[in-house]
Amino acid sequence: MKRKVTKITTLALAICLIATFSYGCKKEENVDNVGEANYSHFEQYVDATTLGFTTVAIDPDEISAGTTVSDKKNNVLYVLGIADTNYAAEGRQYAKLSLGGGSAETAGLGGEMVVRSLKIQETDRFYYQTVGRVINGDPTVALGLAQMILDQGKREYKVYGNLDDEDETNDWINYYQEPKNKGVKDMDSEDMFPDSFPYADCDYDKVAMKSDTPTTAEPDPTFDDDDLTLELTHSITDFIINNDSILDNDNLIFSSEVIDGHTLYTISYELKLDTEAAQDMYTTRPRRGMRKASTSSDLEYVKYIASAKVWDNGLMQSYTSEESWEATLELNKFLKPHGASESLNTDYYSWHPYDVDIDNYIDDEIIDNLDWTGLED
Repeated sequence: MKRKVTKITTLALAICLIATFSYGCKKEENVDNVGEANYSHFEQYVDATTLGFTTVAIDPDEISAGTTVSDKKNNVLYVLGIADTNYAAEGRQYAKLSLGGGSAETAGLGGEMVVRSLKIQETDRFYYQTVGRVINGDPTVALGLAQMILDQGKREYKVYGNLDDEDETNDWINYYQEPKNKGVKDMDSEDMFPDSFPYADCDYDKVAMKSDTPTTAEPDPTFDDDDLTLELTHSITDFIINNDSILDNDNLIFSSEVIDGHTLYTISYELKLDTEAAQDMYTTRPRRGMRKASTSSDLEYVKYIASAKVWDNGLMQSYTSEESWEATLELNKFLKPHGASESLNTDYYSWHPYDVDIDNYIDDEIIDNLDWTGLED
């Protein structure tokens, strides 16, 4: 009976960590040099005129020199809005390296997970890989089972547009691989998280490559953007960020510095989540996904703090988010333990033409080559 209870409670912890892993709630990892060798452009300034898409620069005249709460909020929203616009621009190309992890607790169990990922976005295709591992469990009996359930890596290559050249629809084709650890010894922390770019690795030969051609999804009827008074495109975050949602506290920061002749803006803010009405208004989109992943109908975000660094040309240098949520996990009719998660994650960006070319990563053996047969001319 005790073994059965242990499995059930471990499953509850795994559900918490699944939500943590699936929706980007991660714990920050410290890496001295984000980019190395040919990929040293992460965090560095890139001339927007070298990019293959149109960007919007930050207008210094729109930046208030005042120090009131209203001034800081307006500056934060303006800079974040410009960065969000460029991140969602038509024809955008970027590379994003994400380093982090997350912790969760439920039913007397606790665990931590490290997650690292790399995404290269080109105009008409992208490559994405992510690796995650549970690194701690309390009690230790929970660690092995949680690792068997959660330790995994996956990668995906997607090409946009109908490739028969007869129909220019937005259908897409992708290849993907998702090998899972299942406790094997060769996927330990050192193998999965090397101390070199891109700081994550996985043995993708463990499973065959798969491909699919999904049809365009129907619009989700449960959301009406007009009802959410959106001020951002929801490319950077799904939380609602506006004057009303930002708290007036020590996390509200706006500053700037000049680096090699270019201005780098730093912004920070915390969302107002102290009431049910505020949670409903500002967390509707991300909360829905988290409730599904965590098998909870009452999951609520209790903290969201974010900071960003944005160059004067409007391109994001980095984005850090800190999140916390609490929930009742509905394992079955009778077992409904309390669960909670805390997380921290940082995304580092490069807009350099070399870094946004998938073929360069293959040539440099940063990522393993895949058989793209049938996907490209």
